[in-house]
Amino acid sequence: MKNKIFLLIVVLVNLNCTDEKKNDFKLLDDFIKKIVLTESHSTIDLEKYFDISNTKSIEILEYQIDFLKSEITKYNNYKIIKHSDLESKRFESNLEYKDLGNVYYLVCNGKNIAPLILKNEKLISISYALYKNESKKGKHPILLK
Repeated sequence: MKNKIFLLIVVLVNLNCTDEKKNDFKLLDDFIKKIVLTESHSTIDLEKYFDISNTKSIEILEYQIDFLKSEITKYNNYKIIKHSDLESKRFESNLEYKDLGNVYYLVCNGKNIAPLILKNEKLISISYALYKNESKKGKHPILLK
């Protein structure tokens, strides 16, 4: 009986995690379709995806969104890949971030374009930090809060 209860608990936990990750993918895909790929959006539209009150600068965020749009339209496709699936999908990242369980990547034409990092069902990063030093490129996200 104990084994059956334990198995039921494991199944329920896994189902809950799976649903949560499906929601993450839906949120990220909605962000791409409703913000990045649209002609215009308002600050109110951004509030669904970002904690605007903690965002350092809407201007920086808009710049990052424009960059994502240019990359997606240049290649005319995109995928969202969870960090834990990178290796199996034959993509790489040397991102240095403490909670990789909440990290996804925007991939266009086989190229890792940007980390998409979630916290409390909001995006906290959609871009890598920019460095002149080549060895640091692609390692650190720009955190928006």
